[in-house]
Amino acid sequence: MKSFSFGKNCRIKSRGLFELIFEKGEKRATSALVLRFIYAQDFPELKDRAGVKLGLMVSRKTGCAPVRNRVKRLLREAFRKEKGALKEGARLLLYPKQGFLPACEKQAAEELKKILDKAGLLK
Repeated sequence: MKSFSFGKNCRIKSRGLFELIFEKGEKRATSALVLRFIYAQDFPELKDRAGVKLGLMVSRKTGCAPVRNRVKRLLREAFRKEKGALKEGARLLLYPKQGFLPACEKQAAEELKKILDKAGLLK
């Protein structure tokens, strides 16, 4: 069951890594989400290259704090369930477009799967 957890080792926390992904990462978008990603193996300056990591950014334009927290919670849960099917070493930054308010976990999971497939990150 540990492979399905979403612990601290699955999160992007450093500002430097956020900036690296923004500068050198690839970008894909759907009608609801924007994804930027890199592979850790391509960047020797990254110390930890194992696993898949996710960073979320939700703008204030999305809504008030409880709405933003719900969106983040639903996207994290969708990622947690999908991370086993992702290519090793991927570093993902995910942010919803203005107006994306998933009604349930299923909708968030569908949108996440759609953008991951578009980016070619699924095994």
